[in-house]
Amino acid sequence: NMARQWAGDELKPLVRDMDNECKTRPEIIKGLFDCGFMGMEIPEEFGGAGMNFTSAILVVEELSRIDPSVSILVDIHNTLTNNAIRFWGSESLQSKWLPRL
Repeated sequence: NMARQWAGDELKPLVRDMDNECKTRPEIIKGLFDCGFMGMEIPEEFGGAGMNFTSAILVVEELSRIDPSVSILVDIHNTLTNNAIRFWGSESLQSKWLPRL
């Protein structure tokens, strides 16, 4: 699975250093966006992956096997940030922000 492979190949080698530095590396954030993990439930029409909640949770679980901090980042971004705009944002707000998230 893509999340498992990315977490093992890209995330795992940096976890200890990120913990010691108390910050997430920019290349990890970029990788999360590049893999579509930051827009899992955003509809494809807005550039998201169009996944359902269950599939998104499976990705979060795979990431948490390697780094719980990164998995929480992904989970909060998807369930709070993205969904607030997706469920309660006007069409105008959705069109403006969902492609960026």
